[in-house]
Amino acid sequence: QAQANRRDNMTKKKYFYTYDEYSQDTRSYEIESDVKLTKSEVQDLALGCTMEEGSTNSDKNSKATFKGTDYGDDAQVEYAGDFEDDSEGYIGFRENN
Repeated sequence: QAQANRRDNMTKKKYFYTYDEYSQDTRSYEIESDVKLTKSEVQDLALGCTMEEGSTNSDKNSKATFKGTDYGDDAQVEYAGDFEDDSEGYIGFRENN
């Protein structure tokens, strides 16, 4: 019987899957400056803010304020793996396998 159990364990197949969900969120910042800035300087100022609405980051000539996040409502999903056929199941999802 031990040999039969070992044979059953060797023939069992495992399945591995991934599921990713993503959407586009927009984080908004307002930058005020006494001097002309480069794109890099604007980005550095903005990214120095925390993700808390109203958070600021300043240097000697400029100030960035985090205005908030607009969360996307257009979530997309991706599946990967060897799936059981469920053609009568979930309609409207995109499958990549």
